Amino acid sequence: MAYRSGKDEGEEWWRRRLGRLLTATDEQAVLSLLKYRPQGSIRGRAPLWRAWSVEKSWRPNAGPQVVVKAAGRRKNVDGVHACVRYIARLRQSDASPAIVFDEFGRTVAAMRALADWDLLSDADNLSKTARQSIDSGRGMPLNMRLHYVQLHHFVVSAGIAVTDTIKRPAFERGIHAAIDELFAKRGFRVLWALHDDAAFLHAHVAVAAVSRFGERLRLDIRGEMFDHMRQVFAEAFNRAGLPTQAVRREDQGEIRRQIMTGETFARWPRGGGNGDLSVRAPVWFAAYGEGVVQRLAQAAVPTIQQPFWRRLFRARERQQVVASELALAHDRFSQVFVQPTHALQAWRDLARGENGQRGKALANWYLKFQPVAFGEIRDHGPHQRQQAVDAAKALPALSMLFLRTPTSCHQPAYRQIRRKNQAKKDRRQVVRSLWNLAGWIARAGLPASLAKTVLGKGLMSLDMLIKPPVPSVDIIPAQQNPVVVGDKVELKPVEPIHVDAPRVAVRPSPERPLPPPSNAWRRGGRGLG
Repeated sequence: MAYRSGKDEGEEWWRRRLGRLLTATDEQAVLSLLKYRPQGSIRGRAPLWRAWSVEKSWRPNAGPQVVVKAAGRRKNVDGVHACVRYIARLRQSDASPAIVFDEFGRTVAAMRALADWDLLSDADNLSKTARQSIDSGRGMPLNMRLHYVQLHHFVVSAGIAVTDTIKRPAFERGIHAAIDELFAKRGFRVLWALHDDAAFLHAHVAVAAVSRFGERLRLDIRGEMFDHMRQVFAEAFNRAGLPTQAVRREDQGEIRRQIMTGETFARWPRGGGNGDLSVRAPVWFAAYGEGVVQRLAQAAVPTIQQPFWRRLFRARERQQVVASELALAHDRFSQVFVQPTHALQAWRDLARGENGQRGKALANWYLKFQPVAFGEIRDHGPHQRQQAVDAAKALPALSMLFLRTPTSCHQPAYRQIRRKNQAKKDRRQVVRSLWNLAGWIARAGLPASLAKTVLGKGLMSLDMLIKPPVPSVDIIPAQQNPVVVGDKVELKPVEPIHVDAPRVAVRPSPERPLPPPSNAWRRGGRGLG
């Protein structure tokens, strides 16, 4: 069905688009929200709005923040059905079902509406690697076996308490308008519902990855799509009567200052220990924690040239006899660790798990991303580390430990080092985010003063100053060279050569180290956390 002109907005099309509205007042409220159509594409609106918010430093006000989270994505059909059942509260553990709306605001039966989504079957959604395998990749992980994403799951909240019944209708109208702006007018199918099982009212939104017109919903790695979504939701909530802001947490001036001083985190740690070995594996940390703390405190980067006694010790260790099932893993560990036998033993002790909880996934994660937890590492490439991970995955599992949680005197030092490394990582993240924003402004052909303003005010908390351009310096002064003209020799002046001075001056601080270059950002940090 095509979109109609604005003169018949109150007719059947709008009623079908907006769903069943109880009163004329509600209809007029939603119509006024949907009339708003800001200009500009996603790539243009989001960075410009964010640049304005960074320039203003977003001084605190009474308005809550809009939060849009990516709760997950589904590739297989069963996963799509499970996600929709969770949103509609149709699981056996749910007390009562939730009211589910579609992209037009109509109340629908969730599973019946999902039947019209034209989902690909798992057999038609195989990846290239799975198609080339004999058994269609049945033993492969699901994300590697399937190719296309078929559903995106978002969670939207605006700091409204569940007990606040006055703001609930306005929150629902804002969700109506924002979903229409983001997805409905582009042809994407949507199923969404409000949940009140937490302290704040929030909406779960399931969006089909492919629209009716063939457009695919893509989420960029730099977060510009989420900036755009937060902006649209904030505008809808403000028009509905809920004063809200849509700012990145790191763009708030006071929060950015706290991140750069290490008082808070750029992203709050998730519960359950947040990968802290002293919490998730206390028995293992009691035995190996002292070595982990020492290696982190030294922060020594292994070099290719090792002392003679170190090379001799390593050569003698290779000759040690290991069990046949450990031979391949020991050989792979020897390419990564200086002491492969000790590192392999530490990995197996962590992988066996503790107190009824398996730890193989945790051990594999540390082996791939933070191998310093198992021993001193040597220079190696990413393929050598991946070979060690693959060999470790093939090892048989050991019996779990059932011991009381011991106390370790190394926990305070370990957590202090982790916090320091996390602070460095957060600083790099803030600098990279602001630098990408200024780069987008420059590439978009916008006034250079806007990029300078973003960098100047955004990087003030990073001890980086943007100075005005310095006049060019003459590195070769003007002079006169002899030139033969006919039978005479004349002196011809030569113009001096100028070199433009750098426009950005950086003021280092001993407590706040300078950010690494862009290639180091791509490699990531080495700290635990």
